[in-house]
Formats: sequence, C-alpha cells, structure tokens
Amino acid sequence: MGRGHTLHFSERASIAARMGVEEHGLILRCRWFLERWDTIDEDISSAVLRANPRRYGRPKRDDLGYNAVVDGGETLALQLLVASGGTALNNANARIGVGDSNAAFADTHTDLQAASNKAYLAMNATYPTAPASGSTTFQADANASTALYAWNEFGLFNGNPGTMFSRKVQSFGTHAAGVWTISVVLSAD
Repeated sequence: MGRGHTLHFSERASIAARMGVEEHGLILRCRWFLERWDTIDEDISSAVLRANPRRYGRPKRDDLGYNAVVDGGETLALQLLVASGGTALNNANARIGVGDSNAAFADTHTDLQAASNKAYLAMNATYPTAPASGSTTFQADANASTALYAWNEFGLFNGNPGTMFSRKVQSFGTHAAGVWTISVVLSAD
C-alpha cells in the first residue's frame, strides 16, 4: 500500500473509461524543515523570535527533504476525503512528533519508533495554514525545555499520538538548548 515518498490517489482506468475521461492522479508531497535558535535559553515562541531578528538573530534553517507517508496516513487521507471517519489534522488535533530512534522507515509504522525519548508537539498558533496554491504548512516549536535528546525521526499525527500520517528518519543533532521549530509543507501535484 505504501508509496515511498509520495501519496498517490488514482482513479481506476476502467471507471475513467466508462465516464469518458482520462485517468488522473494526485500526488501529495511532504517536505520537512528545521529552524534552530540554539542560543535562546528562554521559552519563547518562534513567532516572537522571527518578529525580533535584531534581538534574537536569525535561525539556522535546514531543509530535511521529503519523507514517506505511512499506510495509516493513506487510509486517514482517504477517510477524510470521503467523510467516512478520521480526525482532521487541524490546529487543535495535529501534532509533530520527534523521537530519537533511527529505525528504518516502514510503511506499516503507526507511531514513532523511539522507546521513551519522543514528544508530540502541538501546532503553533495559526497552523496548519489554510490550503492555498496546492499546499498547506504544519509547524510546531520545541522550546528550551522540550524534547532534549537526539532528533532522529519526525512524524505528522492527528492527535497525541493519534494516527501517524507520515514519518521521516534522519539525524539532525541533539536538541540540548534553544528553540527548535519543525515544519512540514504538504503540497499537491
């Protein structure tokens, strides 16, 4: 069922042929970014940090690339598409999970693979963004006292932990201090 780096929805050719239309598909891409203000020792939101670059400086920004959608994420997307269940990934429900496991990705994963060092970060205010031009952004902060361990895996969830939509495995160092902001941009092609 898994597709690696993208989520595909396709009409079946036989249905399309009966309707007299060409077969079309939708590809949903998940791209991750990490911003780090490592010298901040206060519990300040990234919105405040961004609004005051002279005082706090600019963050180090890493493009973590694309990640994979898990089977549960594919099912959730289809449930939400046809209103047959599932919990929406909105500001109240969506979470970005971070953990210290470097276990290889598997389509069948339903949670972060870390045994104990994992956290599910609530969305920042105004996130996820309203879909525009085929994309929406989810964003959460880990303040100076949250998720203080090696960041080796990331996931997008519709709860705490809820259903895992996607998971990425990549080491990006140890969050020992400062404010780290993790974002995922979902775009449709």
